[in-house]
Amino acid sequence: MSNDLADVGSFQDSNGDVDSVQSGVHTFGNPGTTFVNNPSSQSTFTAADYVDSLDTIVSFESTSNDYTSNYKSFLYREGLASKKMVPIVHTQADWNRSLVETASQRGAGFLYVTNGSMAGDDNPYDTLSTFWTDMADWCFGVQCKRCS
Repeated sequence: MSNDLADVGSFQDSNGDVDSVQSGVHTFGNPGTTFVNNPSSQSTFTAADYVDSLDTIVSFESTSNDYTSNYKSFLYREGLASKKMVPIVHTQADWNRSLVETASQRGAGFLYVTNGSMAGDDNPYDTLSTFWTDMADWCFGVQCKRCS
């Protein structure tokens, strides 16, 4: 997923195509960056359109240390419904409940945590984490700050 506002129409079309095939399917997008960009200076789409082009946008992707210590909230994400944001934490050695609490406090409606690493050419998302069951069991009862 590009962070270029000029691509919003394509994302909207893709989301509509998915919904036409299977109504109610939830779509996620990962721009791989924390900001939107407008290099063509187009005026058709805004940051709000970007966020609304899919059901949920990845709002963070790095280690738990970065998430707890170096996290920055970005203006276009402020006030979003929790269902619009998912932080991804990788290279997490073991299950840490405080990550869910932190994500909830920051308004995220989803959270993905894995012990997979991005070192080298590794794909941290190709298998479920070793603590998946513990995480799922604990998360079941957690309420988000801005659920809607």
